[in-house]
Amino acid sequence: MKVPSFLHRYFWNCRVGDLDTEEHRSAIIETLLQYGDVEACRWMLRTYPENAIIPVLRRSRCISPKSKSFWGVYFHIDLPEAHVQQGTPWWDRHSAPDT
Repeated sequence: MKVPSFLHRYFWNCRVGDLDTEEHRSAIIETLLQYGDVEACRWMLRTYPENAIIPVLRRSRCISPKSKSFWGVYFHIDLPEAHVQQGTPWWDRHSAPDT
């Protein structure tokens, strides 16, 4: 099955016509967990069972801590702290040079 046209904007970095909902399941789920709006997430939840979505949520390093926290609450699952907080915020890692 192909990805519906209303989701094409989320896959700007690939050839959407080549995306298959089963073959590229993890990439589609990961992208929609991070960037999807309400309509996109409803489609994802209708298309894929929880037992396909939750493992992607648990192992992804591309989903922000904020999004992981939201989806953890949505699915009523505890995510290890390391999965929710991915380290020091970028503004703490990049301090201004001394003048």
